[in-house]
Amino acid sequence: MAQSLAGVGPFFGYFALALLFEFLFAAAYTAITPYHEIALIREGNIAAATSLTGSLIGFSLPLAKAVAQSAGLIDMFLWSLLGFIAQLVAYAVVRLALPHLVIDVKEGKQASAILLAGASIAVGLVNAAAMTL
Repeated sequence: MAQSLAGVGPFFGYFALALLFEFLFAAAYTAITPYHEIALIREGNIAAATSLTGSLIGFSLPLAKAVAQSAGLIDMFLWSLLGFIAQLVAYAVVRLALPHLVIDVKEGKQASAILLAGASIAVGLVNAAAMTL
């Protein structure tokens, strides 16, 4: 029983840091987008929900890999930071490729939001796979 409980302390450390990173990522992501996702989502804008959800999943994939493989909290922090940056770059690239992305999301157009969500998830998958020790 004591052996089973030995991991509780590290679990809370990793889990708390991961939740903090999720919050910081969501705050940074919504700050760099020129539309207000949460307000749009509250109004029922599915495109805003799709794009934000895709970015959160895209970030969570490398974050989960960082939690699983890290040798310590600092190691996890550094790997998670790479995932964080990769997602912001993914948004920037999609925005360059789709100059009308901002208007489309505000207007609830799904095509652009789905592409952004898919790109975010794809980058997250590749990012997580590339994390090796």
